[in-house]
This record gives sequence, C-alpha cells and structure tokens, in this order.
Amino acid sequence: MLVVSALSGRLVAAVGERAAASLGALCFTAAPLWWLVAVGDHADYASAVLPGLVLAGVGTALCQSVMFAAAGRLPEHRASLGSGVLMVSRQAGTALGVAVLVGLGGGEHRLGLGTLRAGWVFAAATAALALAATLALRSGGHDDGA
Repeated sequence: MLVVSALSGRLVAAVGERAAASLGALCFTAAPLWWLVAVGDHADYASAVLPGLVLAGVGTALCQSVMFAAAGRLPEHRASLGSGVLMVSRQAGTALGVAVLVGLGGGEHRLGLGTLRAGWVFAAATAALALAATLALRSGGHDDGA
C-alpha cells in the first residue's frame, strides 16, 4: 500500500479520479475473491494469502487518494462537513465489517475456514457495490448549491 500511495497521485492524474477509484474498488473486489479460490485448509501464505493482501493494499491506496482529494476540493463552507462524512464512513465501514465477521463466527475465538469464506463473500459483495458506485459517478464539476 505504501508504494502505491506514493504513486497514486501520478496514476490519478494519468487516468482520472473515476478510473482510479474504479480500479481501486476492483482490487478490493478481487482480494476476497482471490482468497476464496486460493485459501484452503493448508494454504501457503506466499501464494495463497499474500496476493490478496497486495490487491487489498492497492485498492486501499487508490480509493483513499481519490476520496481525500475529493474532500479537499470541497468549498470552504463544506470542507468540515465533507471531511466528517468521509471519516465517519470509513470508521462505520470498518465497524460494520468487523461486526459481520464476528456475527458470522458466532463469537468463536478462532474462526474456521468456513466462517472466513463467508466473510470473504460479504467483503467481495460490498466491494462490488463500491465498484458499481464508482462507475455510476458523474464526471466533471457540479454546482454546489451554495
């Protein structure tokens, strides 16, 4: 994620915000799908787990750079509201993901592969919704209604 974060500004400038956000959401969708296919009872970390982590890291770097850039371009009178909405949505998404995984695990201390798979399906589905949202975004500026 660190390497991609350092390069994300250049990538966004080259392909545009919508394309960068879509690529990030696609990586987010691909990460849990990778784990669904590659992780078994005796999975090798380097070949089964690590590629999904790389995809998730790339997705994070690409999506976050676009979200923070968008919040930074809000008019001054909306900057604090936009920043707050961004931070709350990030925290709420994290809390929801953890809550769903705990719920799927039934409070077990150590989650089994079946529970992890259910969590990966949930993660892939929600990431696919994020991808659909990025594809539905309008291009260009808009009237801020001030």
